[in-house]
Amino acid sequence: MLNDIFKDIFTNKWLLGGIGFLIMFVVVFGFLYIQDIAKMDRLIREAKEIKEIAADMNSKEQLVESVTPMENTTQNAEKTITEGSVSSLNQNNSAGPPQGVDSNTPTSNPPTLKKKKTKPVRTSPHGFGPYPKIPKGAPIAKFDDSDDIDLELMLRVAVKAWNEGERFESGFTDGNTGRVYLNYPGVVYVEYSEEVDDATGEIKLDVINVTGSASLSQSVIRSVFDGNTPAGYTIIDINDSGIDPYEYLDLP
Repeated sequence: MLNDIFKDIFTNKWLLGGIGFLIMFVVVFGFLYIQDIAKMDRLIREAKEIKEIAADMNSKEQLVESVTPMENTTQNAEKTITEGSVSSLNQNNSAGPPQGVDSNTPTSNPPTLKKKKTKPVRTSPHGFGPYPKIPKGAPIAKFDDSDDIDLELMLRVAVKAWNEGERFESGFTDGNTGRVYLNYPGVVYVEYSEEVDDATGEIKLDVINVTGSASLSQSVIRSVFDGNTPAGYTIIDINDSGIDPYEYLDLP
């Protein structure tokens, strides 16, 4: 009986075909399943690698942000140091920051500042030290290393007086006394001669020299020689005035 049943099973082509199809389905499904598992494993590995790369880039960005303030501080210090130096030589000029450079932009290489060429310091041939800077707009000639010591002293006096607020038109030096005189508008320097009247014993003063700025007119000069004081003018005795350059400049 059982032999007949098994015989029918193994000889039934439909049954055998169904079993074969089932086996083929299991094999194909298993193969596809294995491929899907491998694909998923590859995707997981790639995702981990991408995550690690992103984490590494984020850590580098944080490192750059932490270094940036120190680099900016260095640039500002150099700029400050450099601007302070320049402002001490040119008191009348102010540096900013170089045009086109943003002080807030981080940079690993701060700009290189070119050193300015410095002119050699000119000094007095008479041992008075470096020549002073002539004020802008002052009616003072340039120092020319002249052998005339009185000329250099007069120029030095004029520079100091102008810096102290004196506003004169010109100046001159008395060759006998070495004193310096500054010519102001409306000021006339005169030199007198003294004569004693034998009869009365009185001392008579006569004007023998008149000196002043180039703006003095001939009519004013004649009036002063006549013993008059023109309106708007001040008469000063040249022997009672003038500047001692050594004392004024504190020179030995």
